[in-house]
Amino acid sequence: MLQQIKVLYLTRIFDLEREDGITRRFKTTLYSLSRISNAIDCIVISPRKIENQEKLSFRTKIKEYNVENIVFYEIPLTDKIFSIAMIPFGYYYRSLYASKRLIEFIENSVDLAKYDIVFSNYFYVSALANKQCAGMNCLRIVDLVDAVSLHNKEAKGISLLRKLFYLLISSEVIKLEKEAVLSQDLLFITSDIEKNYLKDKLKISNEHINKIKVLGNYVDEELIDCGKTMFQKYLEKREDRSFKIAFIGAMDYYPNEQAVVRLINRIFSSVKEKFQNVELYLIGKNPTRKIQKIALRKGNVKLLGYVDDLCQTFRKIDMLVLPMRIASGVQNKLLTGLALGIPVVINSRAKFSTNLEHGYNVFFADNDQEYIQIVCTAIESYASLSEISKNANQFAREYLSKESIASAFTEAVLKALGRVR
Repeated sequence: MLQQIKVLYLTRIFDLEREDGITRRFKTTLYSLSRISNAIDCIVISPRKIENQEKLSFRTKIKEYNVENIVFYEIPLTDKIFSIAMIPFGYYYRSLYASKRLIEFIENSVDLAKYDIVFSNYFYVSALANKQCAGMNCLRIVDLVDAVSLHNKEAKGISLLRKLFYLLISSEVIKLEKEAVLSQDLLFITSDIEKNYLKDKLKISNEHINKIKVLGNYVDEELIDCGKTMFQKYLEKREDRSFKIAFIGAMDYYPNEQAVVRLINRIFSSVKEKFQNVELYLIGKNPTRKIQKIALRKGNVKLLGYVDDLCQTFRKIDMLVLPMRIASGVQNKLLTGLALGIPVVINSRAKFSTNLEHGYNVFFADNDQEYIQIVCTAIESYASLSEISKNANQFAREYLSKESIASAFTEAVLKALGRVR
């Protein structure tokens, strides 16, 4: 499109091979920027040592996004120790991602004056851009992803250490989020819930809030294609009368571990008391020891772990049950279910679009009894899930394709770029 646009992409390290929510988010914005520029430079900031083989792999894979130059910065051990010491004083993120040493490194690595766009992944990286790009005639963009201060506030059932950490950094997070909204020219976030929260929490003008655009994550086209015919199975006669529910997600991520334990002990157990033919499948990599022990003790629970072919696996699944206590941002597990045309039950906090309607293309539940009731009703009226399946897949086709997400992103960027210029 506009190949003369030069972009500096500031990001923390991420694995291009992973399919977790944050990596998919980073790839979404990078792919979208590559549609308007073939001159992208990338500065990758890492809190850990990056091996040469990992650097080589990253350089190779990222080239498809029109990245010309990549510079890696490994945060020194002294800075990491200092950042931990600064947690009680509210400078954890600043000391890691906006340190004097890092600023000097960027100044020596790139000519900031040549860029039309400086893009920051996450609110704390934008703190670095604020210092680096003040007074320059460039478009500053940050992808907030979600409202981290809201995530920290809503976190339930977490360890005392994590709870203390969230408490100590809460003021800093809010300050950095406010700085990002006030200083950046364009911001992206994953849902209207997050945007409205920032509007109320930060108490800033509509002029600044209007700079925030809601942008979801995409799902792969093959999953959407797979889901087009998924509704048919709900109309077919089930010889064994079994009903298979599932959970999907990386099971070493603490909100997912919480949800799995809750699903097994409280929801699935109650459903199984009424319907002996119900089965639970746990899908996702790295199940913790806690999950493994609970799964082994319970009957009709199958721990599948990571699966290569989601399409074939989910042809055997009747419903996706995701009892998340922490559901900030966009839940990729929900997107996967929508794309595959599998009826999903999830916390209403995960409603990232006004086009998601309870009982039409998704189910929302806010307590154990609601989850149990929805699953039991689905078992008793199996054929009715056919319409939910079709509507869920239709939603994914309209709003979750890679091209539709990228088009919304590039439209907002080009419009903002014209305004700034």
